[in-house]
Amino acid sequence: EKPVAKWEAHCLSISDEIPFEEILSFANNCQEIQELPQDLVDPEQQEKDRIQTSKNQRHNWDKQLRSWVGQVAKHDKTLARGANAARKEVLAQIKATVSDIESDRDLLERFIDSVVESTGRDNIHQELKSVLQD
Repeated sequence: EKPVAKWEAHCLSISDEIPFEEILSFANNCQEIQELPQDLVDPEQQEKDRIQTSKNQRHNWDKQLRSWVGQVAKHDKTLARGANAARKEVLAQIKATVSDIESDRDLLERFIDSVVESTGRDNIHQELKSVLQD
């Protein structure tokens, strides 16, 4: 079968049906291995990428949600699993763009609502709000 991708031209699938001479010929005719330069990472580009990532709202909200999960777990360990499930649910909503979250306040409300829903404890909404707004 012909190579599909460019790199496949430099590969050989070996089976019992391939004659040894063909394998040896392939190995003898391979291109020399070239060392890659050690400075493939451009520090300036890396810094630009970091700045761009920090500007990414979804990334920032994920960090904020993780912080809230930690605060909830510290406040009440029995809520930790539900808080983490809530974080995942809110992120899924954000990624699916079915979210009306436009600010950190909206994010907090959505997170708290999701924690309440995932834990089934309707009476903790105000408690969580006071813990997370401090």
